[in-house]
Amino acid sequence: MSEPFTLGVDVGGTNIKWVHLLDDGTIVDQGTVPTPEGGPLSVVDAIVGCAVSAGAGRPARIGVAIPGHVNTKTGHTALVPNVAGDWTGFAFGPELGRAFGVTTAVINDARAFGTAELTLGAAAGEKRAVFATIGTGIGGAIALDGRILRNESDGIGELGHSTVVRNGDLCGCGNRGCAEAYAGARAMVRRYREISEHAGRTEGDTHRQIDLLRQRFDDGEQQARSVVDTATWAVGSAITTACVTLGIQTAVIGGGLAGRWPEFQSEISLQLSTRENLIGRSNVLLAQLGDNAGAIGAAVSASRH
Repeated sequence: MSEPFTLGVDVGGTNIKWVHLLDDGTIVDQGTVPTPEGGPLSVVDAIVGCAVSAGAGRPARIGVAIPGHVNTKTGHTALVPNVAGDWTGFAFGPELGRAFGVTTAVINDARAFGTAELTLGAAAGEKRAVFATIGTGIGGAIALDGRILRNESDGIGELGHSTVVRNGDLCGCGNRGCAEAYAGARAMVRRYREISEHAGRTEGDTHRQIDLLRQRFDDGEQQARSVVDTATWAVGSAITTACVTLGIQTAVIGGGLAGRWPEFQSEISLQLSTRENLIGRSNVLLAQLGDNAGAIGAAVSASRH
């Protein structure tokens, strides 16, 4: 490949997705490899392998999205709960920089999603937007003045940890009543197990169980409807609060559940419609870039680093 490209990488608990992105936003190559379970250094080796196996030569720069908090100045990771190994204080950016000999940027995966959709996706051309990923958990990002807000710990936009129920269910972050304690596949499956008479027959991984919940919701089962209604309300409440607080009219939702469960888009739209007197007419858009959004956003972030 003669034209310079950026290697964008999205590290997940199961897979690592990568793209080669040109400066004009064109994807010229892409792929997926399993996330190794040997810890941070094995992930670095896997990312190096993504570039080598593609045979495209050395990238001009690298951007990596990670499901956790990072130090945006040093590239060190702080909290990465869903990828195997001890990531606390790991020099992720510097290790990748040494491996490739190029500039490396590390970004939270939800902020990478927002960066991609703001630059090349559903919110392209917007100056202000709220972004939410609805998958295993709930992630988020905020755009003001045409840029995703980021601080040194890359912790701006944690919509899933907005409190929506006082003294509510315990969240993985240690707080009670977070949106993520009610929404996202993990919480929805847990809550369905707690209230459903079929709880003993919901064995299997989260993906299989969320499919079962979808089926029973479609069949009109009251317990399934209760779980879904609460989940969509929780996400809608978190997004609406962010929009009202910041005067934002555009929300973009993505992730594994957003497209398959139109109830999320409907509920968010309904809640925002009740705030038109404060922020005007709102739009709730489905993300456009699919599974590559995190890797694309990481690449875009690196090009601006």
